[in-house]
Amino acid sequence: PMSLYGSALFVHVVFAILLVSGGVYSHVAMTLAPRARSVDGVRSHVTWLHTFVKATVPLAVVVLATGVYLAFAGGWWTAGWPVVALGLFALGGAATTVLIDPRVSRLRAALDQIPDGVVTRELRGTLVDPMLRLAGAVLVGADLTIVLLMTNKPGWIGSVTAALAGVTAGAVAGVAANRISAGRAAIPTSTPPPEVL
Repeated sequence: PMSLYGSALFVHVVFAILLVSGGVYSHVAMTLAPRARSVDGVRSHVTWLHTFVKATVPLAVVVLATGVYLAFAGGWWTAGWPVVALGLFALGGAATTVLIDPRVSRLRAALDQIPDGVVTRELRGTLVDPMLRLAGAVLVGADLTIVLLMTNKPGWIGSVTAALAGVTAGAVAGVAANRISAGRAAIPTSTPPPEVL
């Protein structure tokens, strides 16, 4: 039979995979939603995003509880990486609670009031939320860094370096995506009529 440690490790890995893969796909959904041509297509992406954000809390609790147990049982706290991973976990939780969840909930509620049809320029502009995109990118960077820490188990210096690099990379990616999105929004959707002399 599987030991308590083995069972906790199995549950931890499975729920961590669900949490990280869901977070990555949610970031993809943030990118795809403004590009959808129909309101129904937008609603589909935002509904998935809203559902996953709400599921993040129970998934995170399981990952956190099993992770703390495994760190204590394995005597890894002095290695540094569990503490750094815990800090990244707290950063992700704060970003989700304060920045991502309220924005996604408001967007989901607004879409419920919009009839099906073609996506208007106003709706597309509403979907492009720079802070939501930035927070999502930082969250993906933090999640991927946590996976790196769990699989490689570096010391304090390596863990802190990886955390700074992961969060910075996520932030840079978010800023770059916002600039690209802003550039696209500045391009007129149609050619203006010529002036009448």
